[in-house]
Amino acid sequence: MSFFQIDDPEGADYVRVSIIDAIRSAGMWGRGFGVPNHRLPYIQSESIFTYLIYSLGWAFGIGMFVIATLLISKVIIVASKLNDSYAKALTIGLSAIIGFQFVWSIFMSVGLLPVLSIGMPLISYGGANGIIELMALGIILSVYRRRNMVSRLHQKAQI
Repeated sequence: MSFFQIDDPEGADYVRVSIIDAIRSAGMWGRGFGVPNHRLPYIQSESIFTYLIYSLGWAFGIGMFVIATLLISKVIIVASKLNDSYAKALTIGLSAIIGFQFVWSIFMSVGLLPVLSIGMPLISYGGANGIIELMALGIILSVYRRRNMVSRLHQKAQI
């Protein structure tokens, strides 16, 4: 577990050290939106959560964590209300992918997980990734909207 040890702050640990320094220097209310941080790499994708905490503060970071947790829990509630096993598996699979990205991005930003090229869903600049995440949420909402349709057809077939 080499990501727990800071051995070479200018070498392989540069990104992690830069992220931790930005988080520590943020304060409760941040430094102001648009404040440049030239040591923080990949602000538009992998480090977007770190930069938002750096510029808007820990209060904003905690709020983002709460919103991400609410989104994941709402999708789990949606999946529990589905009757069709395929719809339930589709919803759980898509929400697991989005939830994993949220959790990894947040924990990576506070230094609990190693730095990978995983951006925060729905927030980071991703191009195709952003479109795919929105499509996944659209599929989840569509499945939930039609949650009772399969059971009605199944009931008619039994009669």
